[in-house]
Parts: sequence; C-alpha cells; structure tokens
Amino acid sequence: MHALVAAIDWHLIKVRIFSPDHPFAQALMRTILIAVLAQLFGVLLGLASALFQMSRLRVLRVISYFYVLVVRGTPLIVQIFFMYYGANLLLGFSLFPRAVNLGVVSIDGVVVAGTVALAINEGAYMRESIRAGIGAIDRGQMEAAKPRDMGYGPHMRDTDLPPAARGIVPPPPDRCTRACTPAPRPARTRRAAT
Repeated sequence: MHALVAAIDWHLIKVRIFSPDHPFAQALMRTILIAVLAQLFGVLLGLASALFQMSRLRVLRVISYFYVLVVRGTPLIVQIFFMYYGANLLLGFSLFPRAVNLGVVSIDGVVVAGTVALAINEGAYMRESIRAGIGAIDRGQMEAAKPRDMGYGPHMRDTDLPPAARGIVPPPPDRCTRACTPAPRPARTRRAAT
C-alpha cells in the first residue's frame, strides 16, 4: 500500500487540479456545460412526458409510454450514435451540421447531437421521478380546486406542481451525476467517424 502511495506523482495531481492546462480546462468546462444543458432540457422533457402519461388522452399516454420504453431500453452510447448518424440516414438530411455557429462561439455538431441525446435520455428517467412526485399529492387538492372553477392547467401549475416539486427535487442531483458521467461520450462519436 505504501509503495502505491509513493508511486503516485502528487505534484502532477496538484497541477492538474489547481492550475489545469488549456485542453484539460476546456474539456472540463465542456463536460459541465453538456451535463447542465442535458439536465435542464431533460427535466423539461421529463415534465412534458409525465404530464402526457397522466393525460386523459390515450394517444398522449401511448407516446409517453413508448418514449420511455425505447429510451430506457437502449444503451446511451447507441442513442448518441443514432442521434448523430442514424437520424441523418433515417431522415435523408443532416439533422446536426458539422458545426453550429452562434456568433460568439462555434459548437461542434457532435457536441450538439450528444447534448440532445443526453437530454432525451435524461427526460425518460426524469419522467418517472416527476410522475411519482405529482402522484404523491393528495387527491383532495383536485377536489379543492373544483369550487374555485380552475381548469386542469392552472390547477396543475398553481396547486399540484409546487408541493410535488419537494418530492421531485432529491433525484435531480443524482441524475446530474449520472448525466456528468457519460457527458464525454459525444467525443467518442467523432473518433469513431475517423
């Protein structure tokens, strides 16, 4: 054990953590950016999917069911490859260009495709957390909203979602950790193409 500790170059670790060189810092910032954006859009997609699942319309429930079935049933790396290569072949046109120019910054198309794939994957997992949080709300709140003549949308926004958020909040940090772990995978997509 002491030989292992002695074999570690502590100076290199200190330099990498406290004063990283440009490529290392750039990779770290991109990973964090991809994870945060995927988490943000994944929560929004998960909310929409959870509301679809709770809808009275059978078509919306079926769409939500198959979305979760397909996304949770395939490996994330397959989803990223499909988003960048398969969608282009399926649709017949380039869904994600080689580079996206936003004026100030230019983002590689692989990064955009990877972020979209991570957000779609995140949304499928967040749907269950959001649906469970909304389902934990007492049904008496729906009955309390009827005399106030609230429609379903205003009732959900004003009455059900705020207390449900307390039950939904604990999973996202864990989900963000899960999103950060595969975030470097879009880089593998570019390497596989060459």
